[in-house]
Amino acid sequence: KFPQSEFDRIKKQMESALLNTKSDPSSMASNASSKVNFPNHPYGEVMTEETLNNIGLEDIKNYYAKTFIPDGSYLVVVGDVTEAETRNYVQNYFSSWKSANKVNKKETSSFMSSKGNKVFFIKKPGAVQSVIEISFPIDIAVGSEDEIALKVLNKVFGGGGFGNRLMQNLREDKAYTYGCYSSLDIDEHGSMFSAGGNFRNEVTDSAITEILSEFAKIREAEITDKEINLTKSSMAGAFARSLERPSTISNFAARIIKYNLDKDYYKTYLKRLNNVSKADVLAMAKKYLTAENCNIIVVGNEEVIPTLEKFDG
Repeated sequence: KFPQSEFDRIKKQMESALLNTKSDPSSMASNASSKVNFPNHPYGEVMTEETLNNIGLEDIKNYYAKTFIPDGSYLVVVGDVTEAETRNYVQNYFSSWKSANKVNKKETSSFMSSKGNKVFFIKKPGAVQSVIEISFPIDIAVGSEDEIALKVLNKVFGGGGFGNRLMQNLREDKAYTYGCYSSLDIDEHGSMFSAGGNFRNEVTDSAITEILSEFAKIREAEITDKEINLTKSSMAGAFARSLERPSTISNFAARIIKYNLDKDYYKTYLKRLNNVSKADVLAMAKKYLTAENCNIIVVGNEEVIPTLEKFDG
């Protein structure tokens, strides 16, 4: 059921969220990142007042009818229940779920890398800080043999705690920011690597220089024994703790089915993590990271624009 009153309420909430986005520099940077990293791609589509107003209740109903169908769906059950009981529940509650529609899949454009560094500036009048995001798409799929080693690389580079390279350089050494991090997003339709944070206006260009320098440095030599050992220990501990949640088990099972992973993919995770070497991490850096084909997004005061021109290739 899709009552008009609920549709109107949710639409109002989204209108308010759009207004907040216009004044939130981090949201502005995130939207810009989506558009420049995924051009002509669904992930590059950003909601606006116009696109939101184009959606009516009938559009929601039609989308539901085409998309929420048994074909292509997965049901994973984890709990104190037998297979026979589960099959009985499924028969009782889902046997009447029918649809003539097939999986509503859309083709997406192929991976596109940037050619040279490009700067994208979004004006935020009166801002005393610049939000910087340096990002680029990467060509990797869920379940790739590179995935675990690349995640280790991300943790060492900027995805971990205070000990990561970005934090040590831009916070501890340079005092440019309270936090500088990296993130790795691996998705079946488009993957991306990014790094950045909030920086004082007067060090905007210096922060970009240092982040690009860290991208270059991690491609030049193996990480240290301390870095890889601490990172793998942290990742192993997080994985072990996650197994205490039934939702983790169900998610693992669903991912094995959805992405056609080996049935023992998660059973062998810790072994494969332990086998990641410093040479493997360096190979991942050389294969996926770049300091020369980046999308450099800056949200802030116009006064920083002259200092950014040197980064635009």
